[in-house]
Amino acid sequence: MEKSLYKDYERLEETHWWFTGRQKIIAKMLKHKTIPRHVDRALDIGCGTGFCTSLVSQIADSVWCVEMADEMIGILRQKNKNLNVIKGEWPDVQIDQKFSLVTLFDSLEHIKDDRVALKKIESVLEPDGVMMVTVPAYKFLWSEHDAISHHQRRYTKRQMRAAISEATGLTIVKMTYFNTFFFFPIALFRLIKNLFGVRTSGSDVFAMPTILNSAMGWLFGLEGRLLPWISFPFGTSLLCIAKKPRV
Repeated sequence: MEKSLYKDYERLEETHWWFTGRQKIIAKMLKHKTIPRHVDRALDIGCGTGFCTSLVSQIADSVWCVEMADEMIGILRQKNKNLNVIKGEWPDVQIDQKFSLVTLFDSLEHIKDDRVALKKIESVLEPDGVMMVTVPAYKFLWSEHDAISHHQRRYTKRQMRAAISEATGLTIVKMTYFNTFFFFPIALFRLIKNLFGVRTSGSDVFAMPTILNSAMGWLFGLEGRLLPWISFPFGTSLLCIAKKPRV
């Protein structure tokens, strides 16, 4: 990720509709029936400023975090005093512990070899351990935001299923797209930009009028009430939960 985005993310994560809605969805899905009600140890990979890490810490006795950026680690330590922070890049870091839960919230798309990353996740999961992943969806939605965020790819369900099945023995127990309610306006906006060759230098995450931002955050977060029961057939993001079989 470009360093210019660090402060933008820190400033907007508490208020911007995409972040607040996404956090509501993740909080709800961490209570999904496939996730243990309480875990001893959890690992959050690519934890950034730690907003989603805080959600993981609500169900885990102890949380380890993998983060490579000094700027992010500084912000993370300010907000989460009791975390075990491992500086480095997954899957290159050395970890000796085993975990009941491993999470990657918009992190896997940053890793050059996702198969190697997934294989290592399987190796640090306990039997019956669970992995939760969120990633951006659909290559045709690629934009400058992906480029400045240093994304390697966007995923479809089929691509995620193939990556997990080729690299691991994990069993997928839940997979769904999300950010479905705003899919069509976002897709139309990006397709028009690509069609006419419009290029911008900034992130897609920017401040909006308060009323509009609040309404969009509420509507986006509403998906979290539906996702435990249904799976959306399309969306700008993808969520997957996979479990390591008991030996």
